[in-house]
Amino acid sequence: MKNIFLVFCNMYKKNKMILLSALVISILAMGLCEISKDESAIKIVSVSMLNSSVGIVDEDNSFLSEQIGDYLQDDLNISVMYGDYDDLNKQLINYKISTIITIPKGFYDSLYGDDPLLLNLETLNDFENAIFIENDVNTYLSMVKSLIDASNEKGEVEKILLKPTKKIVFESNLLVEQKNFTAITLVNMLLLTLLGVISLYIPQNIYHDKSNKIYQRIQITNISPLSYVLGIALFGYLTVLITVVPLIIYLYLNSVAISIPLWLFSVLYLLYGSFTVGFGILIGIICKSKNVIGVVISSFYTIASMLGGAWFPVNDSADILAKIARFIPVYWTINVANTPNAYYTNIGIMILFNVFVYLCAITLFKVKEEL
Repeated sequence: MKNIFLVFCNMYKKNKMILLSALVISILAMGLCEISKDESAIKIVSVSMLNSSVGIVDEDNSFLSEQIGDYLQDDLNISVMYGDYDDLNKQLINYKISTIITIPKGFYDSLYGDDPLLLNLETLNDFENAIFIENDVNTYLSMVKSLIDASNEKGEVEKILLKPTKKIVFESNLLVEQKNFTAITLVNMLLLTLLGVISLYIPQNIYHDKSNKIYQRIQITNISPLSYVLGIALFGYLTVLITVVPLIIYLYLNSVAISIPLWLFSVLYLLYGSFTVGFGILIGIICKSKNVIGVVISSFYTIASMLGGAWFPVNDSADILAKIARFIPVYWTINVANTPNAYYTNIGIMILFNVFVYLCAITLFKVKEEL
């Protein structure tokens, strides 16, 4: 325990500014989230959709079919016309509307099962607007499906969707009930970026120890590989806490509700932060150059974020990429909303990732010590 503390103190003396920087960056991140509450600052309107109009054939006559029309009209500023298929088809031929959306009977109820029905979307030649409308409707329905999987009670689903003072936004595979802003997406990206930065300074410190022969002197002392790794990890954990906890408190105080409990969101990100620390230690032990460290870390986290679903939903990617994503910690951190009944599976897998990376770091340190 004493040796672990000595390594921790050594890291603290060399990296006091890192802790301060982590706090400042966390505060700036909260400020950026606060600024994003202003819809005008983040709202993006497609010019090509300003004159769009949609015809809806509502065969379901359900709560959800009405909400789809309201979503298109109120949130996307698209003119909506209801009617039977023959009348709307004439309007489509005469270019009065750009797209017809047919909502089949039983569509809303089918979302509570394993084989949901599909909407039918038709257009003549306005393919650009049709693609935008299809993507927006798919995004909205993905949010509704995620909410249904999380609650499985129609009353709860309809209660949330009807709230007039809040919007429901589905981004980065997380369902968010927010006060007029999409901060959760921003928080996801900020946390992944900040934790990636943490994993960069740790291997650089190990490289500094190597270049100044501190690393070699440690190897011939009574400081064990476990003590060295845990001492650095302890300082890394402190940095993770300073970075992540303020943002979590911000989410709590601003009542940013997500489709998973806030404690689960917090645990997963703290486990991911722990993984980034362990991965940084492992890279620091392996790599012999500062430049190599920078390339490996930046490449790994860029690719991991892409494949893990931080930039686009994993389900929208090719099958092979979706399978690869299962081997990336980012996936098990931010895609938990897709597995509402397997929360503890995600936590367990993240713990296994941590155990694996720390065992590799300790073993490699011990092997190099014996060479």
